[in-house]
Amino acid sequence: FSYDLLNSIYPDKEGVLLADLTQLLAAGIIHVIPRSDELEYVFHHALVCDSAYESMTPDVCRNTHSKIAAVVHEKISKDEYQENNPLARELAHHYLKAGELDSAARYQFISGKQLFRVSAYKEAMVYFETALGCLENQKTKDQEVAIRIKFALCLKTVFGWSDSRAVSEYEKIIRLAENGANLDIEELSPIIFGRWVSEMMTLDFSKALTLANQYLSLAENTANEEVLMQAQLTMANNLYWLGEIQTANSHALKSISFHEALNSQDIIEKVGYDPVAMSHMFHVLCTWSLGKLQEAENLIQNYLNYADKLNHPFSRAIILQGAAWHYYHTQEPGKCLVQVEHLLRISQKFSMAFYEGMGWLFKGWCIGKEGDPVKGVMTIKKANTEFINPSNGIFLNSLYSCILADVLLCGDNADEAVEVLKNSISIAEINNENCYLPELYRLMAEAFIFKQDLGRAECYLYSAIKTAEKYGMLMYNLRAHLDHISIKMMNGNDPDYNSLKCLLDQFDEGEHSIELEEAYGLISI
Repeated sequence: FSYDLLNSIYPDKEGVLLADLTQLLAAGIIHVIPRSDELEYVFHHALVCDSAYESMTPDVCRNTHSKIAAVVHEKISKDEYQENNPLARELAHHYLKAGELDSAARYQFISGKQLFRVSAYKEAMVYFETALGCLENQKTKDQEVAIRIKFALCLKTVFGWSDSRAVSEYEKIIRLAENGANLDIEELSPIIFGRWVSEMMTLDFSKALTLANQYLSLAENTANEEVLMQAQLTMANNLYWLGEIQTANSHALKSISFHEALNSQDIIEKVGYDPVAMSHMFHVLCTWSLGKLQEAENLIQNYLNYADKLNHPFSRAIILQGAAWHYYHTQEPGKCLVQVEHLLRISQKFSMAFYEGMGWLFKGWCIGKEGDPVKGVMTIKKANTEFINPSNGIFLNSLYSCILADVLLCGDNADEAVEVLKNSISIAEINNENCYLPELYRLMAEAFIFKQDLGRAECYLYSAIKTAEKYGMLMYNLRAHLDHISIKMMNGNDPDYNSLKCLLDQFDEGEHSIELEEAYGLISI
């Protein structure tokens, strides 16, 4: 505490104040820290400070906090940028302790927003929750909805898109909007997105697509580029999981195009991250699946550079996740691990549990592919149960199962791989989770090859090829064709090289991958 502050609180008692301070200094209870503009007094021990504080009667305590708040408020009120003034947190504390709840709510909210801007999401949540508590019996719809939006964005960032508390906040915000809360479309947009995500988490892709189409229709009616960017992303995301890769990519590109006229920092202030980071991610995933391999690699490098320039932790985590995901697709564990280590560092530093889980998921795959499948399997399972689906959900069912089965097969554990894949295929087929169905079928075929059941393996490969052809997934189609040729050769039958040649004709000249090298090698023989 400073002398100036004490003197402001007790302006008529300077003599008594100086005498008391001198006595406390002599007793060694406090000491002085000289500052450039004033003297500051500090208790030698926190326990002494706490004991002195607790000795005050409730009325004296409230009155003291009220006087301090008035002094601090006089300072901060002169600042036209008080939303960024660090004294806001001090004011939030003193107004709360003084029982002045309206003012406490205002400065708790301002303090939370300050922390939100610097990605201190866990700390910001405390302020937002306290602000809501201050308004418990006297809040207006407009005040409540503004606080709940930021609180929901923090919950989503820290605990993941499917967090039950975040979903509950989305529903409360939607009800407040329906009941007349003053909320513009840009503020409502991330909440509509969050509500849509909650349906995606349950793998109800059809219901989610209905919401996504409603969102896009609303965005088109407003002609708001920021909302259109997020609505197009919603469509891209939904369609990707349904396996509609070409259409998903088209929506991702539209989302990216709308972003060109927008200011990333303004968007981050409103929704907590730059949604175009996710649009970039789905653009890369779709581009690879469609067989545009070099383009996908170039896009990844561009988007990683974009993330570095943006320098926003949550947005960067999304792009790092996308890069790790891409290198899982390309089967390059070394490159994947580089992105994973960056992802784990940033997600742990800023308490982003879901993205930490994605980091461990891909790290487990890297560990397994680089020679330790037992540790890899343990890491993958831990990522799912502790971070991605801590409430026994099925989000990312097919991706998780592909990664787990791949590493199980690296450890020759075909029996467990079959059980994992059988369950995942059943869930995927019921829910039209088509984006990884060809790979699930292909991995099941590999498991049966391990078990020397080539007949069943061939049946699953036919399913993989048929599904990949239906959805235009060129890379999964190529992988399934290569495995099918291997089975034919194991059985002593002539492989169908003509279909492989036709498939290779769909790739642009100069494309390169592990699968293409193998395919061109077979054709040359």
